[in-house]
Amino acid sequence: MLGPGVMRDQKAAFALIIAQLSTFGPETPLFLVPASETELIQNLYKLGARNCEIHLSQVLGEAKAPRGVTMPTFMPETA
Repeated sequence: MLGPGVMRDQKAAFALIIAQLSTFGPETPLFLVPASETELIQNLYKLGARNCEIHLSQVLGEAKAPRGVTMPTFMPETA
């Protein structure tokens, strides 16, 4: 699993994901990418990435919009 992580922009996020993918060999890595990062998602699709789940987040009260690319981690029981 990749994450948690925060990158400044989609280009940096893609470069870091690519660097991490090279360490997994034949295994299939699992990571969350925010749906709002469309350029990053399209680049990952070009590499063969697939959607396997839809994740939602909830916030009590007022939430601030994230700055940069935020890749959350997983709960172990969902992987």
